[in-house]
Amino acid sequence: MRPTITSFANETVKRLRSLQDRKGRRAEGLFLVEGLRLVTEGVESGRAPRLLLVSEEAAGHPLVVAAGRATEASGGEVLTATRAILAKVTGKDNPGAVAAAFDIWPTPLDAIDRGAAGHWVVCEGLK
Repeated sequence: MRPTITSFANETVKRLRSLQDRKGRRAEGLFLVEGLRLVTEGVESGRAPRLLLVSEEAAGHPLVVAAGRATEASGGEVLTATRAILAKVTGKDNPGAVAAAFDIWPTPLDAIDRGAAGHWVVCEGLK
């Protein structure tokens, strides 16, 4: 049985909410992903969340279970939360079934193989 967050004053809730701002993301070295599809894509790409927040009703879903296993196998933490907590963390009125904090992994320009693709897209200042 995983711990359940029910209080808005919980330190984990505050920490995850801080990831909505660039300052918080930089301070924590994490970014927040909301929704089962995006969390699953992150896990399938070989990146496990540092923290996975799961709604009570989605805890048994096979993709959520797989994401939870990947999170725990990499030393991360999996917590259950109410929908109200997920809404607070994500800033959405109707949040997805899961939210996850992933490590920010920097890729320096000199580490990119420029011959690997014919076209490149560079994004700056995304919001």
